[in-house]
Amino acid sequence: MNILGSEYLPPNYKFELQKTIRQIERRKSKRVAIQFPEGIIHLSTVISDIIRANTDVEAVFILSDVVYGACCIDDVSGYLIDCDLLIHYGHSCLFEVTKSLIQVMYIFVEIQFDITHCLKMIDKHIKTENLSILGTIQYNSTVRKIKRELEAATHQNKLEDKECPCAPSGGYYIPRMQPLSPGEVLGCTSPKVTTDTILFIAEGRFHLESLMIHNPNKTYYKYCPSSKKLSLETHDYGRFLEIRKSIKRTSLNTQEYVIIFGTLGRQGSAGILKRLVDDLNQRNRKYYVVFLSEVDETFVESLKNVTVIEVACPRIAIDWGTTFEIPIITPFEYFSSDLKNYPMDYYMKEEEGHRKPWQSLH
Repeated sequence: MNILGSEYLPPNYKFELQKTIRQIERRKSKRVAIQFPEGIIHLSTVISDIIRANTDVEAVFILSDVVYGACCIDDVSGYLIDCDLLIHYGHSCLFEVTKSLIQVMYIFVEIQFDITHCLKMIDKHIKTENLSILGTIQYNSTVRKIKRELEAATHQNKLEDKECPCAPSGGYYIPRMQPLSPGEVLGCTSPKVTTDTILFIAEGRFHLESLMIHNPNKTYYKYCPSSKKLSLETHDYGRFLEIRKSIKRTSLNTQEYVIIFGTLGRQGSAGILKRLVDDLNQRNRKYYVVFLSEVDETFVESLKNVTVIEVACPRIAIDWGTTFEIPIITPFEYFSSDLKNYPMDYYMKEEEGHRKPWQSLH
């Protein structure tokens, strides 16, 4: 299929143009909204032109609000400007499309790269019997490819009776937490890993830190495809946990609470908000609910003698909570009686009866 304008996109970025065009034609979409994370928003006008040149749409709208993750899907804005389809680029399908106000498509935008160098680095530097491989959604198919190549190399070494420095008697694993794809990690949600050594494929550390918090005391390697560097990554889990425990202890002395409900896309969870409000009412605590698209620094600094519970991205409290004088806690920290372990399971899909009050998907 010859797609007009596709030559202006990076050839190793998988924008699924054929699928997009077919879906627009099948749905008979006329007004299309498109959303991009910061890393690829510079390609938004090219994508817009391609859609208009290859379909019968009447208009394409580029949504300009910041997109931090899959939780920022903005079907509400798409609905308000009378669009009949929203295409969300760069993240996996986290929010149930059946619950959105308009039709939604997710395009992961997988990034292809030659894994030869990565395999050489693994062979040279990672000496272990068992290895888990994970990454961001952009490298999801690459994670599976690396696993297959490592398994094939191990099998060949066994046939030739050679020692394999990577996994002589162990195996390679791609952990999963439902509803995410195998090997996928979000900044707020990551699977439990059983191996002692982990290889993470990504550009930065944000998603990796989620995995490190959920799985402390492991050995972490990160391979960056753009720089072709394999690095040993560390996280001071003990200090992290002590900081969160200290903030939790301070919050216990609070008589008033401010609940910040994030309205950026679908970050805020109405279910979590209801459970918080019900519990605060039961404890006869005074509280206020504030709706914000982003946690505003000026607003938070204006608050005195309260605890903020932020029903938005939990990483706001985790990464930036120490910058404020008042305690800022996550729903998990509010509902948890102790912080012996710190699960990153915000979007975990649990069975009925096992669901946690801080989890978003119920």
